Amino acid sequence: MMREIEINVCPATLAKGYDTFSPIGLKRMFDGRRVSHLLKYDSAGIDEVEAEKFIANRVGLSISGVQEKMSFLLDQKTLRLTEERE
Repeated sequence: MMREIEINVCPATLAKGYDTFSPIGLKRMFDGRRVSHLLKYDSAGIDEVEAEKFIANRVGLSISGVQEKMSFLLDQKTLRLTEERE
């Protein structure tokens, strides 16, 4: 079961006072389209099938930095993990 986490900053710009993407964040990341900040995925460690999706998604992805990187695609107003060859 997914658990909602309360946020108080824009996930794109980290501007305070937002519980989702700020207008500037939406403009910069999604050309102004309204996109939910909530992902339809639970923690990768909870469900083995979902964990496999996350592991497969990281193959061939190289962006510098310490955090784990995932590749997502905008599907309507929802972000989802990319699938092989997308």
